[in-house]
Amino acid sequence: MRDNPGIFTTRQASRALDIPEQDVIILADKGILPYFKDGEYYRFKKDDIVKVKNFIQQNYPNHAAKSLWKEKVLDFFYFNDFYFVCAGLVVIIAWVIFKKP
Repeated sequence: MRDNPGIFTTRQASRALDIPEQDVIILADKGILPYFKDGEYYRFKKDDIVKVKNFIQQNYPNHAAKSLWKEKVLDFFYFNDFYFVCAGLVVIIAWVIFKKP
């Protein structure tokens, strides 16, 4: 999808509302957060996000802070797992090469 400043993805909506992406989907399915689907993906109008932001923040005041750090840590490992695997392989190969017989 091309970048459209008036349309948010689920991730952009979650960041704008300070709640986890899963909660954005749950709120959309419950009808609290207006959305439309682009294929299989949820899309949100920026104006709708702005309108419901206060309502969401009042009903999820502490939940956002607890969930966002966990989501950030999981995202870090999800997007960097390749580097961790490669670093582990380099260590194993170096150990095999340099170990004393």
